[in-house]
Amino acid sequence: MKILLSIWAILAICITTGHALSCTQCSSDSSTTCQGNSETCPAGFVCRSFYFENSAGSSSLQRSCSHPRECNIKGGFTIKQVTFMMASSCCDTDNCDPPLPPSPPISSVPNGVTCPSCTTTGSTSCQSSEVIKCTGDQNRCVLLTQEGNTGSIYRGCATKEVCDLQVFSGNVLSGQKISCTNGDISIHRAVLTTTIACILLVKWLL
Repeated sequence: MKILLSIWAILAICITTGHALSCTQCSSDSSTTCQGNSETCPAGFVCRSFYFENSAGSSSLQRSCSHPRECNIKGGFTIKQVTFMMASSCCDTDNCDPPLPPSPPISSVPNGVTCPSCTTTGSTSCQSSEVIKCTGDQNRCVLLTQEGNTGSIYRGCATKEVCDLQVFSGNVLSGQKISCTNGDISIHRAVLTTTIACILLVKWLL
């Protein structure tokens, strides 16, 4: 009986520990592919391709180990007047090659949400009177922070997918912590909504 219990205990440990994948670690700022060394990932991680581009014309590709929560992500954020779009794809075998994920299109259509926007480096705060109009699916106000003397802070608009990540890992924004709030509806839209509500109320009372 003791031998049987010992066998079950060993099997449980093996199942819990899981298999650690090996994934290619590489990056490229001018190509849609890259080559690099193979590294062993933490248990439970997968191999990921992360494609990143912005409205200024820059792009980058990174392949690395990743937590599964950062797979199949499509989203973006806007800091100041620059919009960043990102997409990821994953695979779960040793040194597999995740396909290049298509980046979501950049929208210029305002959605009625406004957010404060600023950037700073080497500081613990980022305050600005500048407000930007969010576009497309970017209906959250985002705060990106990175600790340390050379840390950076960014404020702007973001999609729900970016906000749900909570922290970036294994990409161009590795280590950036993400916190979001619901965006403010622009004052013009708020006034219009209130006006319509008042008109409907008056008509109902009459």
